[in-house]
Amino acid sequence: MIADYVINAEKQLVAIHLTILCLLTGLVLSGCSEQGVKPDIANHLVVMVDASSSYKARQAEAVERAVAILEGMSKTKLKRWESHSDKIFIISLDASPDTIWQGSLKDLKTKSPAFWKERFMSRTDYSSCTDVSSAFRLAARHLAGDSRYIGKYLFVFSDMLHEPPTVNMRACQFPVNVSPDDFPWANLGDVSISVFWMPPDQKLLWRRAV
Repeated sequence: MIADYVINAEKQLVAIHLTILCLLTGLVLSGCSEQGVKPDIANHLVVMVDASSSYKARQAEAVERAVAILEGMSKTKLKRWESHSDKIFIISLDASPDTIWQGSLKDLKTKSPAFWKERFMSRTDYSSCTDVSSAFRLAARHLAGDSRYIGKYLFVFSDMLHEPPTVNMRACQFPVNVSPDDFPWANLGDVSISVFWMPPDQKLLWRRAV
């Protein structure tokens, strides 16, 4: 009987130690539980659209192209897009970058070009300048999480000229062709990034920076 008591006590002690270990190291995210249940596999995508006046006519096109790419990805067996767990964020790249929409791929496909025209028109007060660093920091926050369970994608439709506001939203810094000092490189290391509409010379500068 004493032996049984010792064995049971040891089992309880091991269980307590395991629970404490899970809490302290965050292993709950990697499936450390009594049932061994792991987090759902999900894909998170950010679509960043240049909202400056020079791209005004192409903003709806950018979203349509992103949808077409996602539909192609959804047909593959690897990392399929599932509406119940995947998240899509649309960011307006302007003087004060902000998330103007979020939802699933199913929801995104229901939005018309007129919807996007209205969404971007509502931000005309910010369309004079483009703060590239702030936009990418916002994208990085949306894409935070354990990359073992989250597929992270960033689609950027922009010339990637960094010209943030100065004294007001219409007075911009002189355009910078490549990444500024506060660009969040460290937070994007596990993100698959695709940039569209970047001029060839600009692409060369960014590629060298990367």
